[in-house]
Amino acid sequence: MDNNAVKQFIEIAMKYVGVTEKPLGSNRGAQIDEWNTAVGVPVGSFWCASFVSAIARKWEAQTGLDFPLVGSASCDSWLQQARKKQMLTRIAKPGRILLVMKDGDVNDAIHIGICGYEANGTISSIEGNSNNDGSANGTMVAWRRNHLWNRSALNVYYIDWMKDMDKDWTVEVNGKDIDTKVIDDTVYVPVRAVARALDIPITVQLDEKHIIVEEKKAD
Repeated sequence: MDNNAVKQFIEIAMKYVGVTEKPLGSNRGAQIDEWNTAVGVPVGSFWCASFVSAIARKWEAQTGLDFPLVGSASCDSWLQQARKKQMLTRIAKPGRILLVMKDGDVNDAIHIGICGYEANGTISSIEGNSNNDGSANGTMVAWRRNHLWNRSALNVYYIDWMKDMDKDWTVEVNGKDIDTKVIDDTVYVPVRAVARALDIPITVQLDEKHIIVEEKKAD
């Protein structure tokens, strides 16, 4: 995944830091009502997952890419989708989505947020329906300098949504499209296919771990 796309995800979330419920404790407010309505839940509902869903939608609009998970007001829905797509990890990285689990229950996600930038080895977070203490039912979009402060690391999982992004690459040689394979943001192009497109006869030899590619000599 392009690092710039991850940066955009974080920057979009950061723009909403400070959005606060009106009145406090109501789970309401013009912006918050909009987020909840967009994912089909009544205004006044818990909104941490609605906030993450809104950031994903805005990221799609800004980048033109498809976010790999479906927005939802349910933290458990995010958990189940991530588990099904094998995106769950215990490693925090900027841009990943954090899930806080209920003590002793890895199947019950009670809060969700977005990992922010890293500074001095500590990763921050942007969390809706939270506060600076990391509440799962706070009153604002909070920017927390340390996403693990006041919560047990054992209860926090992360969604590596970037790993499942579709990557459409086209390599054209002499007007011919070449099939490619993308692994960890590296594009691999078959040597034989490139040679054929260039109309260069080649021989390929494998000597243990040494691959020799040479132009084929004319008979």
